[in-house]
Amino acid sequence: IAYGPSGKKVEYDYKHDPKAKTISLKVKGDRRQYNFRILLPAGVSKATATLDGKPLPLMFEKVRNSMYAVAGTNSTGPNLLVKY
Repeated sequence: IAYGPSGKKVEYDYKHDPKAKTISLKVKGDRRQYNFRILLPAGVSKATATLDGKPLPLMFEKVRNSMYAVAGTNSTGPNLLVKY
């Protein structure tokens, strides 16, 4: 994803594995801070997360019937893993 005239960009690889009940997100780009809002599968209201293998606190937001796991980081190329 590119940001217009600034030439800054972010690349990501998103994978959802319903059998393992995981969502992984690998990110790289020109940012120094990332804010994640991960849509959780229907019926899921709790999850845990790691960032580069270390525990990452999550907050949860409900928008109508959808639940999101929300977290931020100051990592330049984070690998996020959410388990639900």
